[in-house]
Amino acid sequence: MLVRFAIGGPRSRPGSVWPAGILSGILLFAVAASFTPASVQSASPIPAPIATTRASQGHVKAALVAPLEGLDVSRWQATINWPLVKAAGKQFVVMKATEGTGYVDPNYAINRAGAMGVGIPMAAYHFASPDTSANEAVLEADHYVAVAGLTAGNLLPALDLEQTGGLTPAALQVWVRSWLDEVTAKLGIHPMIYVSPNFWTSKMANNTSIALAGYKVLWIANWGVTSPTVPANNWSGNGYTFWQYTDCGHVAGITTGCVDLDRYNGTDLTPVTYNPTFSLSAAPTSQSIMRGATTTFAVTISRSEFVPPVTLSLTSPMPSGTTSSFSPNPVIGTTSTLTITTSNVPTVTPPGVVTPTITGVGGGLTKTTLANLTVLPALPDAPIAPVATPLDASAFVTWTPPANDGGGAIASYSVTSAPGGKTCTATGAVSCIVNGLANGTAYTFTVTARNASGSGAASGASAAVTPVPSIPGATYFGVTPNRLVDTRSRLGLTGGALKAGAANTFQVTNRSANPALKIPDTAIAVTGNLTVVGQTAPGYLALTSVATKTPTTSTINFPVGDTRANGVTIPLGAGGKLGITFMAKAGSTAQVIFDVTGYFLGPG
Repeated sequence: MLVRFAIGGPRSRPGSVWPAGILSGILLFAVAASFTPASVQSASPIPAPIATTRASQGHVKAALVAPLEGLDVSRWQATINWPLVKAAGKQFVVMKATEGTGYVDPNYAINRAGAMGVGIPMAAYHFASPDTSANEAVLEADHYVAVAGLTAGNLLPALDLEQTGGLTPAALQVWVRSWLDEVTAKLGIHPMIYVSPNFWTSKMANNTSIALAGYKVLWIANWGVTSPTVPANNWSGNGYTFWQYTDCGHVAGITTGCVDLDRYNGTDLTPVTYNPTFSLSAAPTSQSIMRGATTTFAVTISRSEFVPPVTLSLTSPMPSGTTSSFSPNPVIGTTSTLTITTSNVPTVTPPGVVTPTITGVGGGLTKTTLANLTVLPALPDAPIAPVATPLDASAFVTWTPPANDGGGAIASYSVTSAPGGKTCTATGAVSCIVNGLANGTAYTFTVTARNASGSGAASGASAAVTPVPSIPGATYFGVTPNRLVDTRSRLGLTGGALKAGAANTFQVTNRSANPALKIPDTAIAVTGNLTVVGQTAPGYLALTSVATKTPTTSTINFPVGDTRANGVTIPLGAGGKLGITFMAKAGSTAQVIFDVTGYFLGPG
């Protein structure tokens, strides 16, 4: 047996080894005077295999599963032949990394590389040097984390607790908890504690709060027994995880003599393996927004033994006109908000399904998740320039489609009268007839367009029209508004602006080469819109079947400087003509526009 001298526990610190001559004398005296053969034999026990059973038919004897055997090393083992240690069946190793706030075991880097190189799972421990210095526990923990360099696949970090530094049990409990909490904050995983039963009972007052705080993994140092004593009420019901059962074992590949041997209380090291990782998720998993709108996804970073910042980005192409941002970014905690903004102008985001790939990078890991975003069309703009033609208790309304359909096909149009709120709907057309109107009442009409996202804004109101009783027995045919008169360009009339008191005639039938716009010779009446602009005096226009200088009815009354329009239904005069007269003071002029919107054919 190798006798070690250490303050308060089973493991010696650097500098505590006695001179060789004195030590050899003490060893001889100790062996001769203190140990019987039986006690010597029990000093380095080989633990019995763990017996496990499994159900089977018949009376099969219980299968024996060998425990996982390991060792712990430091500079005292000098150069280690790790392939031989592996061949000797050692399945894990715990090695000293640091001590105090500045000491680094000179063989740590070599031992770490050697063990990992042959595939032996390794853990790194810190030899605690408690004292009353301010923040000492945190400084020692930070020193350990910086040197240990734990990576995925290593075993848990470990605190080797063997001395008090003169602290009372209460103060030492605070010191230990501070070290453990700091390492947990830096690495995201709870360290394990190495201690002897006697030290924990006497120097830590058999404290149970540390195990109850989540530090459940105990590495117990208890030599010369068949099973270890576990302090702190069986470590608050968790039992031990690792057991250093001798301080003087012999392992192939280590030539310096005695080495500590350990045993894992289980057959799978996964529960005590450091595996820092994280995952991403987005909520809601899918949503829809209209083009030009902004939406957000809540991004959750689920951390497992992982504390580095995670930098988020979108790594999939996004549609044109789309911007995105994460806040916060990088993420130290567990949540971030992804904001996505689409555009309606000037760069248009096309409607459709977008699947942003959210990528998080941190701690050498890259994780992704998907979000589903459906970009719907924007609401369409208002239709343009509705024109109403009065009919019998109804009106025929036409319009021009909106300049911007919002990125989605126009599904339908809706026309609404004022007053009364009477409506009609057009699908696949730019005209419809509003029924249910009262003859003799003036109406205006507005039009809205609807796409997959809904109805857009209403157009401006049409000129007012007054429904009149229809021509008995006649049939009405609507046409796309067709301009027959525009005195500003001498269209339809050769004299330019109308002069007050002059009778003017213009042709209505057979005016267009387009059959869809032509008013046939057989038409007996037409509908249309009469507009006045640029008048130099107040007055009125009279649209008549026969031109006359002395009209008896008025089609539009107006002041100076006001553009006005009115829808009319009027029988055609001889030869398919109509007359128009501007009535005002002598010498006045006015510009006139007439658009035909439909015609009537007589019976038969």
